[in-house]
Amino acid sequence: MYLHQLSGISGVKFSFEGNPERPGTPHTFRSNRMAGFLFPVILFYARISHSELSGYARVVDGDTLKIGTQRIRLHGIDTPEKNQTCLAHDRIWPCGQSVASMLRDPIHGHVVRRKQTSLDRYGRIVSVCFVGEISINW
Repeated sequence: MYLHQLSGISGVKFSFEGNPERPGTPHTFRSNRMAGFLFPVILFYARISHSELSGYARVVDGDTLKIGTQRIRLHGIDTPEKNQTCLAHDRIWPCGQSVASMLRDPIHGHVVRRKQTSLDRYGRIVSVCFVGEISINW
C-alpha cells in the first residue's frame, strides 16, 4: 500500500519526499501489519479532529461561524442572512447585520470550542459552540 493512498481520508494529509532508491515514487509501507495498525489509528484521529475543534472564530452571519477554513452552523439557531433587512414598526432595518454583531460580541478575542452534533441537509457541520464553559447557542 502506498502512503499517498491514505492521503485525503477524512482530511488527513501526508507529506513525503519519495523513495530515494527510485526518484519520483512514493515511500511504501514495508509491512501489511504496519498498514493494518496505522489505518485504524488514522481513522480514530480523523474522527476526533472532526468532532471537536477550537480556535478564534469569525462571524459569517448570525448562525454561522468560521474557525480557520471550517464553516460551522450553530445548532438550534436560525437567523436572518448577513445582508437581509427586516420591517419593524414601519421601518426597514439591517436585522442580518444586527444579529451578526450580537454574536460577534461574546466571541471577540476568545477561543471558541465547538462540538459537532450533526450535518445539515446541505452537508454543513452543525455544532454547539462554547466560549469557556458558556454555550453561545442561545
